[in-house]
Amino acid sequence: MWILYAIFTIMFYVAFDFFLKRLAGKINDYFAIVIINILALAPALLVYLWLKFAGKEIYASREGFVFSILAGVSVGLASLTFIKVFSVGGAGLSLGSPVVRVGMVLGAFLIGVFILKESVSAKQILGLILSVIGVYLLMFK
Repeated sequence: MWILYAIFTIMFYVAFDFFLKRLAGKINDYFAIVIINILALAPALLVYLWLKFAGKEIYASREGFVFSILAGVSVGLASLTFIKVFSVGGAGLSLGSPVVRVGMVLGAFLIGVFILKESVSAKQILGLILSVIGVYLLMFK
């Protein structure tokens, strides 16, 4: 079941990247980020309200609340820097997005292994190495 959510996530992030590239230089970066992040709240708020009015349990722990705040700040900062990837020039969608995404894969992999102590196989390490090589090949002609 998780793969279905992963596919939808990929589709939405590809659309997000496309729209960021298209808006770069056509609106003030910071104003665009305000619009993006305010509107990002809408789908989640609608689902939350639907669940709340449907009588579903909405649970929260202190730790969950803190990590939600940190994740929100991280998304806001990522939006700030990601739009700059496209607005300062030099990176098209075909380069900027893959570099950022593979960098995210590398960062998540390292956090998973070294901080969360997740186990990995040699095959997964090879996949990561090939991804980094792919980004290198994209970046340098």
